[in-house]
Amino acid sequence: MKQLIQHANIGIQVKKLKKNHVKEQLETRGILKDIDTNKRDLVKELEIALAKDTLAKIPGTQNVIFTHDPYSDERKNSAKDRNKLAILFWPLTCGWALKSAQKYGKKGSGKRISKKVWNLLQEYFLEGNVNKSERHTAESMLARLKKNVEDGVIEEEEVPKLETIRNWISRYTSQHRQELAIVAQASKI
Repeated sequence: MKQLIQHANIGIQVKKLKKNHVKEQLETRGILKDIDTNKRDLVKELEIALAKDTLAKIPGTQNVIFTHDPYSDERKNSAKDRNKLAILFWPLTCGWALKSAQKYGKKGSGKRISKKVWNLLQEYFLEGNVNKSERHTAESMLARLKKNVEDGVIEEEEVPKLETIRNWISRYTSQHRQELAIVAQASKI
């Protein structure tokens, strides 16, 4: 059974596209157009090429007919036969709007610092508070954590990246200052 792909106006803003960019995209897909062709027609050709590329990746779409003309014979026949499927072209992949496909809003889904490593980092941080000459940078904390890996105190996978340690220091610094302020207020009362 043949399926009809109807080309729909999908709202691509032609004014924002440069004619040279559209031509370049068409040439990479093996579609060469005349120099005199206007930008709107080039964009339509590019949309069709993208639709064909997308459908080529979907199994079971070998007998698909592309058309721009709403009055073509295939269109008239498909209107009579309700079992045929009309798929509107859409430039986004299937399932793009599903909540499971969203890449943002997953705060805290990354690797977390283990409690053992947290306690070691806290110990290194507080050493610097007791003795100012023993203050640690993120690099020195990372070196000490790697030494703990060699000694077998923690696992290799538990050691966070340098940037993670830097972020931890900034968070813990503000948290520690807040705790000290609360203690200072409590002692005044």
